[in-house]
Amino acid sequence: MSIRVRNQKNLVKLKNALTLCAIVSVGSLLATPQAHAVEFQTIVSRGAEQAASGIANAISGSIIVENTTKFPLVYIPLPYSSSTARFVIDGQRFVLKPGETQKIQFKGAILSAGKWQIDLPFAVYKIDSKIELEKQSIDLYYFVTKGTNGGLSYRVSNYEELFIKMGARNLPGQGRVFEGRQDLGQIKKGDDFRNNKQPEMKLWPTKPDRESSRKIPTESGQIMGIFDSPLEFLNEDFYADESLQQIPLSPLGLINASGTFSWNGTDSALHPAWGWRVRAWVGAGGNWSKVAEDWIQWNGNWSLSFNQPAGSQVQFQYVADNRYFKPQSNDGDTYRWVGPVRATLAATHNEGGWFADTNNGNARGLGELYRDAYTLWSNLYWQGQINPLRSSPINVIFPNLTYKCGGTSVWSCANTSGNIWLIPSHGINGQTMIHELGHQLNYEFWDNSLPSGTGGSHSLDQCYTAGLALTEGFANFMVGWTKTNRDNNANMVRNLEDPGVISACTTKDLNESWVGATFWDMHDKVTDGKDSLYFIHRGAVPSLFLNAGMKQKMSDFRDTYRSAANPEHRSIIDNIFTQNHTN
Repeated sequence: MSIRVRNQKNLVKLKNALTLCAIVSVGSLLATPQAHAVEFQTIVSRGAEQAASGIANAISGSIIVENTTKFPLVYIPLPYSSSTARFVIDGQRFVLKPGETQKIQFKGAILSAGKWQIDLPFAVYKIDSKIELEKQSIDLYYFVTKGTNGGLSYRVSNYEELFIKMGARNLPGQGRVFEGRQDLGQIKKGDDFRNNKQPEMKLWPTKPDRESSRKIPTESGQIMGIFDSPLEFLNEDFYADESLQQIPLSPLGLINASGTFSWNGTDSALHPAWGWRVRAWVGAGGNWSKVAEDWIQWNGNWSLSFNQPAGSQVQFQYVADNRYFKPQSNDGDTYRWVGPVRATLAATHNEGGWFADTNNGNARGLGELYRDAYTLWSNLYWQGQINPLRSSPINVIFPNLTYKCGGTSVWSCANTSGNIWLIPSHGINGQTMIHELGHQLNYEFWDNSLPSGTGGSHSLDQCYTAGLALTEGFANFMVGWTKTNRDNNANMVRNLEDPGVISACTTKDLNESWVGATFWDMHDKVTDGKDSLYFIHRGAVPSLFLNAGMKQKMSDFRDTYRSAANPEHRSIIDNIFTQNHTN
């Protein structure tokens, strides 16, 4: 492993300090209610008052909102605007004390028929601060239809009705499915069709192997790209297909089928269904049997080989499911889309392009959630040499419509049993899914052992317990590690670069933003303050933390990082911890 001291030409070799903690039995721990890592929350809706139905271009009502923190905050409503919908909240700003509620009025207009999730946004500030603390939103749902006179009418609805129940049907053997839509080239394609090149999915190892993160090269002279990562550091067991129904060989021989599958995002663009599963089903008389299954590659392409018995039909199914995480509804059902039923296929069959509409169709936000998680998984494997897999797939309950995460309202959280709950708006914000998977990564390497004081409500700027600051700070860092360019800190998230801009509490070890900044300053290449070195290997900072084992507070990890540096550079590590109030 190596670090680079900024503004110096020499490359400093480091000792390999990746030690594995003793394994702790978790049988008794998992048998009891688990501690929750809860996503930070500053505002919650306590109910909406509006007409159950009416004219779609004249919607109005009120929302009762509550400050769920332990300190007063300023909320500034922001407009919601798209090409066919606009909503505004009356008033410029309002202040809420801890636990205080206020009724706010809103007006809106929807100019197109269909299903609508309106995320009313709020900018959140501390008292006497001009720096935005964070953004949060309140969701409203409408079903809009066109009448015989051409006018549009709305009906108040909810996520479950609009995006799960509508358009769903059950197929014998296949379970609940949604209808795939044919890609006729009318929807623009996202940049990830061209710019997200990844190794073939068959190369991805799948079983937990902590040893891989201990074998980070000691002679890395450059940051390793996804195609430079040595495969010998990774577990060689590949994804094992589920048991497939044995059927007689087709008298016509083997069928080689191929196609492309995408998802339509909330940005109204198509994106490749990278890491989804494609399945071939054959059926006769309404009974279906799965005969082939494989990965969908980074560019959306897939291929399957199977036999089709005489007289049977074929249907291709696309499933948002993998070995790392399993998105599912509140009732535990996974998300599947199907194409049309095909009669006898040619020996070489091109299914063409199809997509899941996760914008206005079904499971709105699922596409973004899946992509974010897959980006983290890819970066951990191919750039960090870290295997994040738990003993079984992480259950991602999305959208969470009922679970309150130990609080007073439905929210987003994770626990040590391998579960993640995400409310609808958190599926599309580009951060929460990665943050919660950061917690699961932490749990996996620490055998579900957590420091005292972990879990519960929190905020980016306040001081709580050292255990909460440690675990939340690491999860915040993993968002930045995945989404931020460490060469120039472009698109910085969660105030990792300078928590001082939000006046974050500076009590040693007790604020998650300063903990996250400590990790970040050892990872990013930008010199700020006394932050003048970085670990060259992209996986070094999280690997050292994960493999050191469970500790109580961030300052306990100072020696972990000091021991990875040569003696003459340990003072720089000290400076990083000092300037971030974790020394």
